[in-house]
Amino acid sequence: SRQGRPVTAGFGGPDQFGYSWIDSDEPGGPLFDYRDISSTGNLVVGLEDDNHVGPLRIGFSFPFYENEYIEFYIQSNGLISFFDETMPYENESITGSHSDRFGSFIAWMWDDLHPGQGPTNVYYETVGFDLIVQFVNYRACCNLEAGAVDAQVILSLNGQIRFQYKHFTHVSDGDE
Repeated sequence: SRQGRPVTAGFGGPDQFGYSWIDSDEPGGPLFDYRDISSTGNLVVGLEDDNHVGPLRIGFSFPFYENEYIEFYIQSNGLISFFDETMPYENESITGSHSDRFGSFIAWMWDDLHPGQGPTNVYYETVGFDLIVQFVNYRACCNLEAGAVDAQVILSLNGQIRFQYKHFTHVSDGDE
């Protein structure tokens, strides 16, 4: 939400740096193109509750805000970052206490997540001009019944960022 109001539009921006966003359900929105890399990608090891791993190689120079990055970090609480420091799980305003990090992380699902619970895997692979980071059965903290997500974050050579959410489960009530 923006200043406490729910986001109802399927698109927005541009911001002061030219970034805009659009949902795949909108006319002109991106196509959902989930490229499963679980059999070809690099398995990420060491993710636990409230930590990060890296640096990992992007495979090209990725332009993001006023910088170019060749390495990234996977934060356990739903962030991709370009710095070697664990971000807290509180999904606060990015203009607040984390404003110094605003241009150096991507929040694909910033929340209290726990990749060490259950059969969770994370993979990354550079395919052509895209870095794909894939989260499989990625779980919410603090119990196995809190739900999980299968998703991808794709960073492209041209600076484009795509979030693809393949499957959400919430198993506490027995439904998928």
